[in-house]
Amino acid sequence: MLNRVELIGNLGADPEIRYTRHGMPVAHLSLATNETWTDREGTRQDRVLWHRVEVWGEMARTMEQHARKGQLLFVEGALRYNEWTDREGRTRVSASVSVAGSSARVRLLGRPGREKNAEADAEKAATPSGVEA
Repeated sequence: MLNRVELIGNLGADPEIRYTRHGMPVAHLSLATNETWTDREGTRQDRVLWHRVEVWGEMARTMEQHARKGQLLFVEGALRYNEWTDREGRTRVSASVSVAGSSARVRLLGRPGREKNAEADAEKAATPSGVEA
């Protein structure tokens, strides 16, 4: 079985870091990706998709120190579903990408406002030899 998600997108805000009861750091990220297509009338359509990302351990500390709003990131992790009950008693479910363990990776591809080489960096990140933890 395989549960792997790969995303390349821009941070919507600076990472928010929290700690578990046992002192494990967790960085919460909001990552935006774009989707573009042409509809039946020939009009170009664009849509921004937002993804929740949780980065665990030392990678979380790296995100806290170096990642900033607007920065292009490559993220590789696993899809997780969280279920909870809201104030009205309804069951809610949300999805997030969990970046933890040896098979998970985050790579900072560029600095905010410096988009020159972002596409080349994104292509490099999509190949296994270009991905770094």
